[in-house]
Amino acid sequence: MSAATTYAPDRIGYRYGTPDSAYSKGYHRGQDVRLRGPYGSLVTQVDAIDDGVVVYVGRPNGLLAWTVVIDTGRAKGRYESHSHMADISVGVGQRVSSGDRLGRNAKMSEDRGFIDGVHDHVTITDYPGGAWETWRGEYDPLPFMQAAYARATRGGAAAGGGANTFQPTNQIRQSEEDDMAGLIQHKDRGIALIAPGYFKSVTPEELQIAVARYGWPKVYDDSPVGAREFDLDVSLAVNGSGGDQRVREQLAATRDQVLAAVVKLRG
Repeated sequence: MSAATTYAPDRIGYRYGTPDSAYSKGYHRGQDVRLRGPYGSLVTQVDAIDDGVVVYVGRPNGLLAWTVVIDTGRAKGRYESHSHMADISVGVGQRVSSGDRLGRNAKMSEDRGFIDGVHDHVTITDYPGGAWETWRGEYDPLPFMQAAYARATRGGAAAGGGANTFQPTNQIRQSEEDDMAGLIQHKDRGIALIAPGYFKSVTPEELQIAVARYGWPKVYDDSPVGAREFDLDVSLAVNGSGGDQRVREQLAATRDQVLAAVVKLRG
């Protein structure tokens, strides 16, 4: 199988944003992908939408059951999650490409942690745990599926229809991003993930994944020179537009917690 099959128009199921009191936000936070048979949904392969690195495989709660989370790139700052799965065929740290097999849908007899039959429940967020951290915001996954389908069919008709086509905003290859990104730390600033033209303050929840991906942060000393070097690196990443103040606010919000998490993680 491939993205051309998995994300074809006839595979698009229960839509993102549909009002439904069964969900904590009062609407469906993900987009379902399913293969329909004469007597209901069938078990089928679950495939990656975008290229990326697997950062989570596990059961975050009973409703989502087995879930795979893919970091699709720091420049996009997005994570795709696939839930209600079985026979997981990938592991944390593994690089995957669009259309690669992640596993398959769980049969009804294997896991009862879903509401409306056998399907892949896809969630797109800016956080590794965004699929189950329901207070987080999320994106409509359909445009991402449309883009994968269009690439796999060399520009064929978009899956589902009726939604804006997703236009990738960053053309840096994943391998190049890996070489250019890194973590920096200062005791009075917190921890930041920076790359050319990209900045993100690291939260305690993201710390372990970030360290696994990029190694321990470069630590600046607590002298005025060290603080200035840290701020200069951040400023170069933000690249103006009044971003420095926003950066300081983001770092200050989680500084104490993330530095405490560093001590705990180092043991």
